[in-house]
Amino acid sequence: MKILFTNLLLLLSFYSFSQSSSKSFQKTVNKIKTKSKIDINDKSALNLLDDFYNEALQADKGELEGKTINKLQTFMNLKVPKTNIL
Repeated sequence: MKILFTNLLLLLSFYSFSQSSSKSFQKTVNKIKTKSKIDINDKSALNLLDDFYNEALQADKGELEGKTINKLQTFMNLKVPKTNIL
């Protein structure tokens, strides 16, 4: 019974602390949204995700081709701030 009570208190403390940090998380998300510049015509991330989906998840082989891996590495090494990609 003592272990059950201790676990219940531990669970309640985790729950209460997890609710208090949501304001800071929401504040951070709003800050990212206001500073982001979205280019509607830029389809590079969508094309990479489409290639990944077709090669890794839909194909029987389930492996990425070298061309797609190079595209992913190039995209990840862009000097553009990551908030512009959102």
